[in-house]
Amino acid sequence: MALNANRRVTINDIAAAAGVSRTTVSRYINGQTHLMSEETRSRLGRVIELLDYRPSDIARNLRRRTTKMIGVIIADIVSPFSSAVIVGIEETLERNGYTPLFVNCNEDLRQEERFIQSFLARGIDGLIVNTPSTSNKQLISVACQGTPVILCDRNVKDYDFDLASFDNRQLMEQVVRHLHQAGYSRPALFVEPYEQNSTRLYRLEGFLRSMEEVYGRDAAGDVYIIHTGEKENVIAQLQRFVSSLLPGETPAIFCANTVTTLRVYHGMRSLGLRIPEDMGLCGTEDWDWDQGLNWPVFMAPGITTATLAARKLGKCAAELLLQRIASPELPPQRIYLPVEMVVRASTQHRPSPPLRG
Repeated sequence: MALNANRRVTINDIAAAAGVSRTTVSRYINGQTHLMSEETRSRLGRVIELLDYRPSDIARNLRRRTTKMIGVIIADIVSPFSSAVIVGIEETLERNGYTPLFVNCNEDLRQEERFIQSFLARGIDGLIVNTPSTSNKQLISVACQGTPVILCDRNVKDYDFDLASFDNRQLMEQVVRHLHQAGYSRPALFVEPYEQNSTRLYRLEGFLRSMEEVYGRDAAGDVYIIHTGEKENVIAQLQRFVSSLLPGETPAIFCANTVTTLRVYHGMRSLGLRIPEDMGLCGTEDWDWDQGLNWPVFMAPGITTATLAARKLGKCAAELLLQRIASPELPPQRIYLPVEMVVRASTQHRPSPPLRG
């Protein structure tokens, strides 16, 4: 049989050259050779080699009803935290033959819903979702219909999803105990709006629980909600905290994420508050830049942080998805990565005249 040198060899060509059916060729290519004679297997192998046949991955995956594509929805893709998560996801999926498709829903649940529908129409093999909302009926529906769904960092109510996140209870216990041991009598939590963000909510709950356990008091009045994009709002909340202090109290602030820490730091500088002489400051280090830009060290006097391995989080989420695809019958898994406290000068209290409201 003569073939045009410029034409791609097809299954029909292989079948004609080997004297077998297209079905037999397809079974051979997909490894289903147990019903074939040794002679047929050998003949097909020789013909495929002679004709230099290269099966189309796309066509083969469509026949198997897989595409080797994974939809990845990020709530806020411009965040350095998200960038590190993305690297971990991408490295793990590509190493295992999958192509991740990343999209940014910009903290908008409706946008997330549109992306999910688009991904499903393209036949993705699974979803990794850093969702903007704890209330998410569509994700629950998609999971119930059989699509593998892994939650990354943020959780969803009313359904037992696979989840990769951080141990937020451990985080807050470490922070509160450190502030207590460092001599701070009045810790406060600064956090962005938390109602639909499980990570912020869990840290708030962990703060209140740890304050009850360590300080023996209800600290609900020392939770301050800030909008990080509004400098005036951050300064106003700082002023509220300062004005609430009683004589002799030693204040410190824990910020629920890196962006909040940076905004509060600059707000304290604007108000002339000295760190740690007037007020301690600590937060999370969730950007995971491998020391390439170690911001807690660069910011005087050095900021105490709870280190969160964002890149490892992305890797963990991707690994959970691969397990779910390979074994759909597995019970849901929840992986909580540990947190490491790094104490620096910003919470090493040195006695000075106390602030007065």
